[in-house]
Amino acid sequence: MRNMTILTITRRSEWLVGMRPVLHAMGQRRLIVAESMEEAGRLLEVVEPQLIVVHVDGEEFSYEQFDLLLWANSVSPRPAPVLVMVNGYSTEQATILFRMGVEEYLCEAEHGDRLDAIVDGLIARAPAGRRSHEIHSEAAASGKPAFRGPVAASLA
Repeated sequence: MRNMTILTITRRSEWLVGMRPVLHAMGQRRLIVAESMEEAGRLLEVVEPQLIVVHVDGEEFSYEQFDLLLWANSVSPRPAPVLVMVNGYSTEQATILFRMGVEEYLCEAEHGDRLDAIVDGLIARAPAGRRSHEIHSEAAASGKPAFRGPVAASLA
């Protein structure tokens, strides 16, 4: 997708420096950076992103603030898919985040080189106007636990 806006949430400048070339190599994409969930929530209405990327790096992660961000995203006219990138998988954290409505939970070391395909897959399967929580309610109803997102799992 060309001219795509990506809202990223990270406090680590070195992660951002490493990801910026990867994201820009995928096409003309506008990268908006927030340092906190609160800031991202305020930016959500203004920038109307097509993708939200959250970087979690062992820092204190506020599920409450993240839940508020997911809610704000889900009630927006065009909810964006949410991708969480971590340095190492945590089954417990992945389970919590998928139940909250995250589309993908990726380990940067394992999937960083395939990020373009994963992002394209996320965008392709997120119908315009469909709420993130509706997508995940259907997945939860199927009874199949997902510890890795469907796009990443299909590429593994």
